[in-house]
Amino acid sequence: MQDILEFFGNAERLHYTERTTQMSNGAKESVSGHCWMMSLMATVFAPKLRSPVDMERVLKLCAVHDLAEAKVGDIPLHKIFNDAVAAEQKHCDEKCVMEQFCEMLGESELMALWTEYEERETPEARFVKQLDKLDVDLQVACSKTLHYVGEYDDNVYWRMYFSEKRKDPFKDEPALMQFFNTIQARIESRMKNELGIDPDIFKEELI
Repeated sequence: MQDILEFFGNAERLHYTERTTQMSNGAKESVSGHCWMMSLMATVFAPKLRSPVDMERVLKLCAVHDLAEAKVGDIPLHKIFNDAVAAEQKHCDEKCVMEQFCEMLGESELMALWTEYEERETPEARFVKQLDKLDVDLQVACSKTLHYVGEYDDNVYWRMYFSEKRKDPFKDEPALMQFFNTIQARIESRMKNELGIDPDIFKEELI
């Protein structure tokens, strides 16, 4: 039981491990908060999917997909975007942590779940990745201010967000696409009203 206690002591760090996204009170979203919101969205959207999923599997994937960040931290997307070497290093570092956690618990299910999510080959893993992206978008829409989004590397987040590629994960699931479009409309309205920025200028710079 000491090893299990040590494992949960590591996992507890996700409560205060910060992500890039801001919440409605101006604080940074935590990794655990991100995982919880994904689980809530899974509960709401799973019945609306064209392709059925195993909800028990989905919820496990939501819980585990960012577990390694308890040790390696959240790596902001702008630091690995278009950088294959950095992305591969992130993957290797996280795999190493997951192996350590499995050793603590004396089992391999966590690694199997994490690998399933990374490979995106099952309906459940693809759904969880869709939720991962939707939570980012939702948090931007709910954030106290949008000013922070444009502070990174020549508006890289806005350029990625308004890229047509951003819609690709949702194209086969109408409910998710409709939700994405609803979130995007909220963000566009806030950009115009709060920042005085026309979102169309980023749509013309598709990545």
